[in-house]
Amino acid sequence: MSSFILPTQGFVMLANELAVYAEDSSKESDAEHWIAAKVREYLGWTSDCFHTPTDAHPQASLRAQELHAANVAAFNGRYEDNDEIPTEREQNPSFIRLTYWPQWTPIQFYKSLACLRYQLAEDPVFETPVYKELDRLITEIAIILVDELPEYRSADWGFPVVNAALKGRDEVIA
Repeated sequence: MSSFILPTQGFVMLANELAVYAEDSSKESDAEHWIAAKVREYLGWTSDCFHTPTDAHPQASLRAQELHAANVAAFNGRYEDNDEIPTEREQNPSFIRLTYWPQWTPIQFYKSLACLRYQLAEDPVFETPVYKELDRLITEIAIILVDELPEYRSADWGFPVVNAALKGRDEVIA
């Protein structure tokens, strides 16, 4: 397994994405609505759309800073015994509020978080609350996204192979 440090600009975008999702007060029950609810929980607010923060960026920036520090720690933990790869020092980047950026689709948001989780899956970060909370958010987003897939919505509920095998048969499989 390898690890790398994601670019600081990516963490700036992540802070903005987290803030935008947390501030979303849409009442439309779609994937973005449910992702927003999970992001609000991740940032420490209630998940309902009736109590959305008006400025989630400070809290989102703190989370992005925490994730950036974990990324550096995981990288250093992975390569601490390799003299050919110098360790990195933790930076203290500023996570400014962007007025324009190419906003990520829900799938890109998920995949960017999944990439970050992969980079954090090293000692000493893997067992920390930072990792576990991110992993929980990613899992919840994955469930939301799969539920929205047309193939999932049209799939049979239950055990379709068993149902097809039993079609037209009167005997019971014991």
